[in-house]
Amino acid sequence: MKRGIRILIGILLVGVIAYLGWRVVFESRFRNRSSKEALTKLHGNLQLGDSQQRITDLYSRFQTERTRLRTDRHANVWEIGMPFEWGAGDWILYLEFNESKRLSAAVFRTSDGIYQRPPDSPEDKGQFALSMRSKKSR
Repeated sequence: MKRGIRILIGILLVGVIAYLGWRVVFESRFRNRSSKEALTKLHGNLQLGDSQQRITDLYSRFQTERTRLRTDRHANVWEIGMPFEWGAGDWILYLEFNESKRLSAAVFRTSDGIYQRPPDSPEDKGQFALSMRSKKSR
């Protein structure tokens, strides 16, 4: 009887670990797919010189339940991100504004950092000065 209980506990433990591992590694990648498509469409509709209001309207049009707009991390940069994805597969769309509050850059990066574009993401629009400043201060 004791042996059967140990085996049952072992099987349950392996099952729980496998389930949690699947959620961390694969579920977010699968569920973020629609967010990547939405961000790609948003990026495609952006033009350098767009106002913050136009961008807010576009975000409202393309947002998913998994995307989040953050406007409070940097004075002139907005971030539209999605939940973390194992292996830095999640995308963050950085929107940088000039002094006139007009879009000067729209670039994709991952949660790993702001230095390299994810290989399967759209090309950068404009020069993303935040990454240039960060590289210089390193």
